[in-house]
Amino acid sequence: MIEYSELELYKDKFIVVECLTEKIEMYQMKTFYYQKIPGIRDFRYSMSQEKSFLYYENESILSLTEFLKRQVSVTDVYRILEQIKLIIEDSYNYLLYPENFCLHPSWIKIDKSENKLKVEMFYIPFKENCNSQYEHYIKQFVTCISKAFNELNDMEGFYYFVRLLDEFKDENFKINIKEHLDYFLKGVNNKKKEKMY
Repeated sequence: MIEYSELELYKDKFIVVECLTEKIEMYQMKTFYYQKIPGIRDFRYSMSQEKSFLYYENESILSLTEFLKRQVSVTDVYRILEQIKLIIEDSYNYLLYPENFCLHPSWIKIDKSENKLKVEMFYIPFKENCNSQYEHYIKQFVTCISKAFNELNDMEGFYYFVRLLDEFKDENFKINIKEHLDYFLKGVNNKKKEKMY
């Protein structure tokens, strides 16, 4: 289970993830040590024999939850989904595990200024199949996106994500969010092209 809290000494500066050191994938730690991976939030790392601590900077960038409370457009939501899909897609090049992205809406950071919109995601370098919160976080993400589409009167987006939410009722349901985003965004882009002709 992921446990996280803000360090009292550095209130509002860091989100701290505490976990057992045996759950950490060390080759991924080396990857993050030597390079910045686009779309993934930087973190610092400290460890003892038993426990590991990951410190993610918590600067004043809006979370997806906060961002969607503001006046946003349908285009903004599609741009966010496209970037999330690309970040997860790109992570395969670094031998990362897609289920280690924290897709909870409060953990996805959105930075929008003028015409630029940038998404940053939290990644926890667990060993494969150690992230017990993955399904829970995805469910929160899908719920958040379906609500956003509903409020923006984008019925196609709303119905797609509501149907996806229904799938969680099946206890054996395993979701690959990257495949769903890919399928959904391709369908939307194809319809846009059809309207042009």
